[in-house]
Amino acid sequence: LFARSDAVHVLERAAELGAVIESMLEDLRRAAPDKVREIRGRGMMWGIHCNSSEIAADAMTKALRKGIIVLASGARSDVISLSPPLVISEDQLRFALDTLGTILH
Repeated sequence: LFARSDAVHVLERAAELGAVIESMLEDLRRAAPDKVREIRGRGMMWGIHCNSSEIAADAMTKALRKGIIVLASGARSDVISLSPPLVISEDQLRFALDTLGTILH
């Protein structure tokens, strides 16, 4: 079980990394409006709503080939779901998001 101080640390970590994710995904949305409709999420759970399921599927396949695991979600499978583990380093997180950005450009 978590001690109270551990739980606070987990929440702080999720908020810290979540801010990195939000900033980088917003940059991606602005840079690729032809592929990314919107981003939404909080903490360590985010979705990239693509303009089509084909765009999402192609991006997920390319991400997996580069070692990045993302999942399809949404009624039309047009959302790329991201939920990295709390133990991910900020460098690893930035690498994964940069790679997704490159794929979606």
